[in-house]
Amino acid sequence: MKFTMCGFSQQAALEFGLDTTDLYILRWIVDFMKSGRMRAMTLDGERYYWVSYQGIVDDMPLLYIKKDAVYKRLRHICDLGILKKKTVCCGGKYSYYTLGDNFGELCRFETASSNNFDDINSNQDMEYI
Repeated sequence: MKFTMCGFSQQAALEFGLDTTDLYILRWIVDFMKSGRMRAMTLDGERYYWVSYQGIVDDMPLLYIKKDAVYKRLRHICDLGILKKKTVCCGGKYSYYTLGDNFGELCRFETASSNNFDDINSNQDMEYI
């Protein structure tokens, strides 16, 4: 089995009940957080980042997902403790997210000793496509 999808542990994703669409949405959020271009606020001593549901829809059309489905998926991800959400009402209603306590579980990686690169590299007869 491939260990990661979108940079997250596939095993942990399965344990949480996440699918590839969830992982793509999480990857979008994490990458955007790291970009320094995301609107952010400090709320209750933690840095939260504004997530535009429509922005996710627009940036990833191959997901074939609508804005309300993004909201429902993010609510589920928050229920799992992977993300945390705060709603800010100031000239509108805005959803801010930060990484939750269980986010680190998606980044844990175990390797199977029988499937390491030494075994692959020792196979001299392997043909490359």
